[in-house]
Amino acid sequence: AALIEHLNLAPAHIVGLSLGGSIVLRLAARRPDLIRSLSVQEPPLLDLLADDPGQEPEMQEVLDQVGAVAARLDAGDAEGGAHQFIEAILGPGAWEYLPPEQQQILISNAPTFLDETRDPEAFTVDLAALATCPRPALLTYGDQSPSWFVPIVAKLAMVLPRVETRVIAGAGHLPMVTHPAEYAAAVMAHADAAEAELGTNVPPPDHLERPVGAASAAPA
Repeated sequence: AALIEHLNLAPAHIVGLSLGGSIVLRLAARRPDLIRSLSVQEPPLLDLLADDPGQEPEMQEVLDQVGAVAARLDAGDAEGGAHQFIEAILGPGAWEYLPPEQQQILISNAPTFLDETRDPEAFTVDLAALATCPRPALLTYGDQSPSWFVPIVAKLAMVLPRVETRVIAGAGHLPMVTHPAEYAAAVMAHADAAEAELGTNVPPPDHLERPVGAASAAPA
């Protein structure tokens, strides 16, 4: 919110991936006035599944994995923590699939993930407040992602008053890496539709021509 206000970007098209998506949803719940549209890819809002006994074993496995990664980062092993996080989310061998520059970004950002896991609100969002957000929302997930993202997206879709849900075929948790063209097209189409809804044919200012990213600072 402070960044958008400082740069005078509001209302902006906001895009968030993973924990970045959770941040976008919290912004939508608290400051919808700053948003023109929001696009969110697979937010790990695990607390939304707390009342679903069928999800409990998988949720506990995820939390155990998060705890193991946090312990590794707390010991100062940023590279090992980033590596373990990616393999836990995307599967064995996923780290080697990433380009070296992407690996380095994840390593550099890994300590932030430790801070995020210590945040008591890291895996939740205020659904009642989110239900009052009038902005158009796009929720995406990959059909190759861990299955527990699907019920999270479904719960969010039931709450958001103006929502579109889209599956990125063949993609997992990181469509901007594996399916960049398809993912970018979906995000931009959603933003364009929000612009068209305003009933203006005037091109937006330069600072609104591309969505403002809120991708996760964590290793995902």
